Order: sequence, then structure tokens, then C-alpha cells
Amino acid sequence: ENANFLDCFRHQWILRLSQAPEFVDVDPQYLLAVDHAGAIIGFNRSMQLLLEQISPSLKQPGKLQDASHWIGRKIEDFFQCQVDDLPRLMNVDNKSQRALLTQHTRQLLFASVIAPKPRSEPVSRRPRGAGQNALPSTCFAGLSGGDAQMQRHIERAGRLIDARINILLTGETGTGKEYFAKALHKASLRAKKPFVAVNCAALPESLIESELFGYEAGAFTGALNKGKTGLILTADGGTLFLDEIGDMPMALQARLLRVLAQREVLPIGASRPQPVDLYIISATHRDLGAMIAQGEFREDLYYRLNGFMLTLPSLRQRQDKHFLIDKILREESPDRLLSVSPELKQRLSAYHWPGNIRELRNVLRFAAAVCNGDVLEVADLPDHLQAPVPKPVAETAPASASTGTIAAADDQPVAGQHLQTLLQGRQWNVSAVARELGVSRVTIYRQMAKYGIVSPNKR
Repeated sequence: ENANFLDCFRHQWILRLSQAPEFVDVDPQYLLAVDHAGAIIGFNRSMQLLLEQISPSLKQPGKLQDASHWIGRKIEDFFQCQVDDLPRLMNVDNKSQRALLTQHTRQLLFASVIAPKPRSEPVSRRPRGAGQNALPSTCFAGLSGGDAQMQRHIERAGRLIDARINILLTGETGTGKEYFAKALHKASLRAKKPFVAVNCAALPESLIESELFGYEAGAFTGALNKGKTGLILTADGGTLFLDEIGDMPMALQARLLRVLAQREVLPIGASRPQPVDLYIISATHRDLGAMIAQGEFREDLYYRLNGFMLTLPSLRQRQDKHFLIDKILREESPDRLLSVSPELKQRLSAYHWPGNIRELRNVLRFAAAVCNGDVLEVADLPDHLQAPVPKPVAETAPASASTGTIAAADDQPVAGQHLQTLLQGRQWNVSAVARELGVSRVTIYRQMAKYGIVSPNKR
């Protein structure tokens, strides 16, 4: 972990800390990376635990915070030094000169500093520093219409876009994780390189290894004569988006971990690995923390992927529904000047959207297709939205992102009842309901199991 950290942040200031001066240069316990302005942009797991201990504002001591809680904070918030003090901690032999106190708990530690290494590429191609937030606004214009939570996510992502920090997107199915990942790619310096999306849940387990890693000619029965370039190598120089990462088989998780650690990939049947330069964005709607506890997901891979966790809000939580309605309607009907009646907009805003933005898009596509005029009305909605919308119970905030938990909403019993009504109305045709909600059949089966919904044919 430490070797990978030192390599990832070699172009930034790296503060090494230890409880004993003799270990600070050879085996430091704590590693912290800061940019030229003194803003924190990365740390190892031990440092994250230390930040938890010395933070005076932590509301839940002992509960590991999302890494993004510390990103962007200044070094002087936690230690009695500023970024201008870092050069004096380089190549220091005197024990007393290495001493560094934490800001609030006054814990004594010993420090040394590694200065940023110069970049070999031209200045015009240098990645933007984590503290500069110099994002092309057009790349993120369609993500939010002023929703406070989304705006905060965009701002934080802007600090990390070219800082070589892998991002883990969480949130319910249909909240726009791939859309957000594409926006991140377009705003990065890798924008002209490939963006390769891989749905780990959609690929059969028997094919996912060859699809991801590729294979040499004659590697196995049925292999192409010329071999095949895997998706990882296809994304070389660009961004690899691993959707539904929680559904990746354990054996493949180990191979992916090696790619992230060694930055090289070994195709099936090959004798020599090939170097690869990737920016990884992964996404899941599953509780990776619980999966780790159950032995279903590798903890070491989780911390490789989770350099920064970002939980997208569900559609029912968002305050910019009117913006999304207007935006999606323009996208679905670019050749028609359609608008939405106030009654319909109110109905859409009150609905609880179990399928989130994907379901909203399907509903608006349907309404635009059946609408006779230029104004969409309630009568243009699919049948299941014609009835009065039950008032949902107030939602709770998402659970701690430190474990990858996606919190359940308080109105889930309503969502379960709604799903059962849809299934009954479609004669328990799971495929039809999945198409209507804009989700996969796997998601419908998972929701049925979650709510205890059983088809009459299986009772």
C-alpha cells in the first residue's frame, strides 16, 4: 500500500510520520499527500485512522469516515505546520527538528518530507492540481440543476479529477453513476483517450476474465485465431469504468487487484505482462462493507478502489427534479418543443421513483410518444402513474459511506407495494416490469427477494 501511495503522489508533497524517529525514513506508519496550497489530497489507511483520532469535530469517534471527509482540508487543521514548513523537514538528521505535534491533541510524532518530483511532460499537459478545481464547466452542466448534494459532489470531484485518486460511486440503481463517470472522464486530461465501461453484473462469469484481460491466440478452445485485446488494455491511457463492481467474482477481484498494484495486465495464455495506464472509476449499489464482512468482496481491493467515495442521491432525495424533467424531455424529443403542464410536473415531483433517473427517462419517453400536442399532461403518463401518488415517509440520510453502505429509505415499504402492484398488473412478467422501470431483470429479482414478493407460480 505504501509503495503504491508514494508512486501515485510522487508529484505532490508527501509527509511521512512515525511514532519513532528511527523508522520515519525507512518504514513510516503514516503517509499524507498535500498539494502546493497545503490541501490534503491523499493518505494511507493508518493516516486516515490518525485523522479520526485527532479531529476535534468528529461526531462519531471510532467510526471510520468516508475518505472524502478529509480531502481538501488544510494540513494545519491537523498538524502544527503549514505547507511552507515542509521544506525544512527534508533531509533532517536532528531528532528534535523532526518532531511534529498534532494540532488539537498535541500528540508527538516524528516527520520527514518527500518533495514533489518534476513532471517529464510539457507544462501544458500537466494535470491540474487537486486544489485548483479547474473543471470545464460544460462537462458537468447536465449533472445538476442546483441540488446542494450534487453540487458538493461536483466540487469535490473537481479537486480530484487529475490527482490519480480512484473514485468509487455508490447509490441506488438508476441514479446516473455511469453518466457521472463519463462527465469525470470528459473533464479530465484523459478526455481524448478511451472511456471503457464494463458492467460486471451483465458479463457471464465464464466470459468476464477473457473480456477484461483478453487472451493470446490459441489460449483456449474457441479462442479467436488472432487472440483478443481485453477491455483493460482497450482503456489504456484513458478511463476504465467498472459498473456493478460488487458482482465481480472473487477470483477476478484478485487479478484486478494485481492490475491496480502493478499497473500491468497479463492476458490469458500470455507469458509476459503488458504495462497499462488507467484511471479507475467503479460503481455499485451494493453494501461492499457487508460483503467484506461476509467474505464476498476483497478488503484490499476495496481500499484500492475507494480513494474517494461519492454517494449519488436518489431521485426522490433531489431538489432539482424540475431541472431533470426539462433536461431529459429535451434529450428525448430534440425535434419537438415539448413542455410539461404544472399538474404533471407536480405529479412527477411527488412520485417516489424506485427506478430513479432511468425510470424518469422511460416515463418521459413514453409520455412524449403518446402526447398529441406540445404540452404533456397527466393523461399521457403510463397507467401505473395515473393513480394518486401515495405520500412517502420522510427519508433518512444515507448511512456512513466508509463501509460502502447505501442507506435504505424509510419509504421502501411503499416502493415494495408499488413493485408488487406493477408485477400483478403485468401478469408477473419480470421482463416487462424491468423495461418499464428502466432497470435490469436481476434488479427486479433482488427487489422481490428484499421485499418478500413471491410470484404465484412459485408458491
